[in-house]
Amino acid sequence: MQVGAYDGERDAVGAPVPPRVRASWERSQSYGIPVDAVEPTFTGTRSPGSLFHECGDAVLADLHRSMTTEPVGMMLTDAHGVVITRLSGDRALLRALDAVHLAPGFGYSEREVGTNGLGLALADHAPTRPRRSLFRVDHGLGRATENLGSDWTATVTATRAALIAGRVVAVVGEPGTGRATAAEIAARRAWPDHRVLTAGAPDPDDAESWLSLWDFEAGRADTVVVVRDVDALPTYVADRLAAVLLTGPGATMPVVVTAENLAAIPAAFTTAITAAVPLSPLRERPGDVAPLAHRIAHGVRGRDVAFTAAAIRVLQQFSWPQNCAHLRRVVEDVVRRVDVVDVPALPAELVVDSGGRRLSTIEAFERREIVRVLADGATMAAAAERLGMSRATLYRKIKYYRIPAR
Repeated sequence: MQVGAYDGERDAVGAPVPPRVRASWERSQSYGIPVDAVEPTFTGTRSPGSLFHECGDAVLADLHRSMTTEPVGMMLTDAHGVVITRLSGDRALLRALDAVHLAPGFGYSEREVGTNGLGLALADHAPTRPRRSLFRVDHGLGRATENLGSDWTATVTATRAALIAGRVVAVVGEPGTGRATAAEIAARRAWPDHRVLTAGAPDPDDAESWLSLWDFEAGRADTVVVVRDVDALPTYVADRLAAVLLTGPGATMPVVVTAENLAAIPAAFTTAITAAVPLSPLRERPGDVAPLAHRIAHGVRGRDVAFTAAAIRVLQQFSWPQNCAHLRRVVEDVVRRVDVVDVPALPAELVVDSGGRRLSTIEAFERREIVRVLADGATMAAAAERLGMSRATLYRKIKYYRIPAR
């Protein structure tokens, strides 16, 4: 189940607190269902053979054909919340749905699994439209970090040690460096049997709902809290959250926050933070680029994807101004287009000549074409003809782009 905020009717003062979700949680607790677990019952996959099923399948099939490249899942259930049909063209999404058994034959009524979009719609006879995910709960799977470099390992190790010592920890560094992931892994290594609850800063309209969610989490003895981007919290939100986590019912829970630097952390948290652990930007961790690129590619394609040595060199030489988030966008785009990642498939902004000079888009394209033609074994005369230039111009371009001699 995704713990988050949903659209619903606003209360009398206009606060975006969805009473139907709170009511659903209370019903789920009365059923004895935990709010952080998904354990649907399998009832079988036999087709009901009804007109509803036939027509519903036809509608979903038409929708699916128009959205095969979108990360969207479509499900049809019966009146009891049992999934009849599931369609999606996104393999990563399908794997995520399989992980929580949201598949044909499994029951997703509120009484079976607690609060969820399908069950809530059936219980209230009204549509449920989820907002951006606010909380993420990891129940012990952790995240792989093998093959990453010494800077990353030092950050995780120091954060783990500080948590075990009972300190409130801040992992600081540029956005996109993997601060929250490092914090989550450190928490998992410090307490392997605990839940790791990661909360992101809410949108302004979601702040009240976001704060209300802590009523269900504060004080749990089996939970480590990671607050991402605590420096993005409005002062009043940070004050109220600190009152819950640092001095209120959540004061016994280990806490890690992430921020760009210590000076940006709200005052309500700075007095409690006794350990600050830095994480270097990706441009200072070139050894992390290749394993991260391979992991991202595997997540997109569902299998290992080959990178040429030249492509890896280009990725390692780039400055990655937006850090890991930038690398993710580049790799995800490339591996959706090619089966083997080589330099010509990479964006022009990444390509430099052998002297380290950044090339323009046109220059990068021209250099790639010259390298490609020469790599085919053509003579200089033949290569010049294929490229539509004279031999003298080709020699001049080779010198200008510092292309190694064959």
